[in-house]
This record gives sequence, structure tokens and C-alpha cells, in this order.
Amino acid sequence: GTFITATKKGNINVTSNSGIEGVLEDVLYCPDVPYNLLSVRRMQQAGLCVTFNEEGIEICKNGKTVMYGKPLDNLITIDFKVNVKRIESRNSQIHNAIINNYELWHKRLGHIGKAKFFELKDKQMIDDICRIY
Repeated sequence: GTFITATKKGNINVTSNSGIEGVLEDVLYCPDVPYNLLSVRRMQQAGLCVTFNEEGIEICKNGKTVMYGKPLDNLITIDFKVNVKRIESRNSQIHNAIINNYELWHKRLGHIGKAKFFELKDKQMIDDICRIY
């Protein structure tokens, strides 16, 4: 088998093909994978009911259909829209994400100082440095 590396992890705001808004949590970003994949088991663990039938797949929460998929060749496809919400204080959010990430990497790298941290960042020696949730 082949291993695929995930380089980012975060949450994505979406609108399903049933018009329901929600959040896909702990999404992994794998730049080498050309498709977006959903885990049936993870959906079940999140309290969703997943039913496969002749028409494809129906995903329900509390008895209400939140998403559905249709067969395409040997796969089931589910269309949904990623919602990019405009945030007024975008620069503030980016700054906070970098600071929070700095604190994480500061601990991971044996409590290095900010100057050394940003030197490693500038040399692209630390991956996942600009992760924003």
C-alpha cells in the first residue's frame, strides 16, 4: 500500500446539497489527493445516520436529511459548497493564529525564542506554521 501525508488539519464551514449549513471538523488536507473524501465512520461517530440505497447515499441527523449522494461509476459523489466567511478583523485572526502556533511550536522545539522561531519559519523549516482555523 501507499501512505499519503496530511499537511494541514482544520474545520470547514459548508452548505450541503440539502441547503443545511454545518461544519466538517478535523478535516485533513492532503495535497497529493486530487479528490475530497468523507469518512462514513467519522460521520457516524458525529451522530449522523448514513444509509446506502439504490439511489446512492442519504445522510441524516435527528431524522432530517442533511446531505445526499448519487452514484458515479464505482463511487458515490456528494456535492456541497464550502462557505468562506468574511471576517472584518482578518489580519487580527492571522496574527492570533501565528501566535497560537508559535506557542505550540515553542513547546515542540524545546522552548526556543521568537527570533529563532521566525528564522525557522522564514527558511520554511517548520511546516503547518500558518494554519488558521
